[in-house]
Amino acid sequence: MTGAGGADRASPPAIHLALAADDLFVVPMAATIASLAATADPGHRLEITVLDGGIRPANVELIETLASPRCTVEWVRPESPRLDSLVRTSVSNYPAAAWYRLLLPELMPESVDRVIYLDTDVIVEDSLAGLWHTELGQGWLAGVGHGFSIADAGHLTPLGLDIDLTGHYYNAGVLLLDLAAWRDNGVVDLVLDFLARHSDVLPFPDQDALNLALVDRWVTVAPRWNQTVAIRNYADGRSSLYEPEQIREALDDPAVVHFTEVKPWVRACPHPQRDRFFHYLDQTPWSGWRPTKAEETRRLARRAFRRGRKLAGRYMARAGIGA
Repeated sequence: MTGAGGADRASPPAIHLALAADDLFVVPMAATIASLAATADPGHRLEITVLDGGIRPANVELIETLASPRCTVEWVRPESPRLDSLVRTSVSNYPAAAWYRLLLPELMPESVDRVIYLDTDVIVEDSLAGLWHTELGQGWLAGVGHGFSIADAGHLTPLGLDIDLTGHYYNAGVLLLDLAAWRDNGVVDLVLDFLARHSDVLPFPDQDALNLALVDRWVTVAPRWNQTVAIRNYADGRSSLYEPEQIREALDDPAVVHFTEVKPWVRACPHPQRDRFFHYLDQTPWSGWRPTKAEETRRLARRAFRRGRKLAGRYMARAGIGA
């Protein structure tokens, strides 16, 4: 007999996780995986799927050293001409890997009916078993709200979109997805159709599309599952989606710390939990690595090259060159 996700009940039940990265984010992803392994619930095994947006083979080998029988790592190189076209024409400079979460129902095995998606600028400080077992009911995905409505999301209000803006606005960096419901309801096509109509104006295309296209299908979970800067900002008592004690728990006992603004691998990062990122990174083949001015210059140059290539691709796509 099999349990959730098709696992043999004789073995510990699996928590299925998905991460997405290109080579620029391979070092942060190593810290994320190390934190997952260090905080895993002993009653579960972790099965991690990496959505590979172009990671060099040498770095793939280094990431694979983090795997164990209780924390496996599998690799998928997504192929979707339709998504590639949307990435090329999008106003956003996000790399293709940032969009891959939208394809998870197609990329994960049919036997897997739910998955936790994590951005690679997070560290995990507690077992994700509680999030994994969240009851979704009629919801299709669960996440942590930013604390304000879609209508109050400053980057959306000037766009004049003729769509429902009454729901909460959620961060898409930590998600629990009901893959079975997505498959049954054609959600991948629904979201990609939405992006085909609006990706030329949405600055956070993956997150905005999930919020706007699936506005009535979200389940709200406690903010400790995704402690963002937005959540930290509500510690001053401003009105929020969450009660003050939930905000306090998210600050004092976060399960996931999400570095949504200045990243911990940037020397100027002021985040109070920055040292925790390096605590986990030091459990990987990148132990001892710290950002230097020269390293930051190289990283910025690589990002500038990637964005320049993205802008050139967008121009060519809109001009019909190479179509």
